[in-house]
Amino acid sequence: MTNSIRAADILLSNPRLDVLFIGGLIDEFSYACSGPLSELLLEHLKADKAIVGADGFDPRDGISIERLPEASVTRKMIAQADRTIVVGDSSKMNTRAFMRVSTWNEVDVFITDHIEQEERDLIEKFHVEIEVGQ
Repeated sequence: MTNSIRAADILLSNPRLDVLFIGGLIDEFSYACSGPLSELLLEHLKADKAIVGADGFDPRDGISIERLPEASVTRKMIAQADRTIVVGDSSKMNTRAFMRVSTWNEVDVFITDHIEQEERDLIEKFHVEIEVGQ
């Protein structure tokens, strides 16, 4: 389950995955859908995994998003999924956006391009699996 057009496009290349795309109003900057239609759909769904991105990742405070409509949808996706996978590049580490959408306790996997050992240690205290890719 994802509300990101970019994430859905990447996931569709794996024929073993069923990808549920949460539609709605498309944000021109993030290419993520939000709004009442997205939230209505999410109220009736349950997913194995939610794959979400964010604008800020604080090793102590958690995951945050700048725009309120997208933050609301992301919160609902996390609540409706058995597992939460957060994807974010290292430029967003140690930053906080307007609205926290989850603590690290609600995250199962964090995928990033680079992470310093100090940040890794702090996040792993919450039993989050960290994967570093390119």
